[in-house]
Amino acid sequence: MSEKRNEFNDISDRDLYLSMYSSQFILLIASVVILVTFSSSPIRFLLSIELHWLSGLWQGLLFALSALLINAALYQLLPRTFLDDGGLNERVFKHMGFVHIVLFCLVVAVVEEWLFRAVLQQLFGLPIASLLFALVHFRYLRKPVLFSYVLFISVALGLLYERTNNLAAVIIAHFLSNTVLALIMRYKTAKTKP
Repeated sequence: MSEKRNEFNDISDRDLYLSMYSSQFILLIASVVILVTFSSSPIRFLLSIELHWLSGLWQGLLFALSALLINAALYQLLPRTFLDDGGLNERVFKHMGFVHIVLFCLVVAVVEEWLFRAVLQQLFGLPIASLLFALVHFRYLRKPVLFSYVLFISVALGLLYERTNNLAAVIIAHFLSNTVLALIMRYKTAKTKP
């Protein structure tokens, strides 16, 4: 595991961030290709997407709080090795400032929820969208607990989307969960520096 951590440390911040933003751009392009290929009327499809930010705010906030409590419980109950992603998340956030973390987490939440909930879930259903979301986090495949957690969160986000029919709710939930965890990682890493 330490070899992986050293591998991540050899990458410059610029190259790491470029890679992270490029992956989101690729997901965005994939969503457009999938939408155009599999939707009989992409314009009607786009117009059917509901974004209710006010109701989405409290729905997303409740979801994020629940996800964060589950995450905290896992960290209390399980050995750290079960939850170690090899250091990539720590490496991504350790030099990011507050504003950059917020902006990056917003990009991730918008792009991933657009692709997995608005496009894939509507076109192919919750099971396929949730499984694909978990598989995009392929580095967790060797970590059954992390992979199961991501799959669980994906299914839960899909159910939230089905229940509310509100893309804003899942974007906010994803954004708040990621942002809080990223900020914890960022400032925890800063405190542990020698």
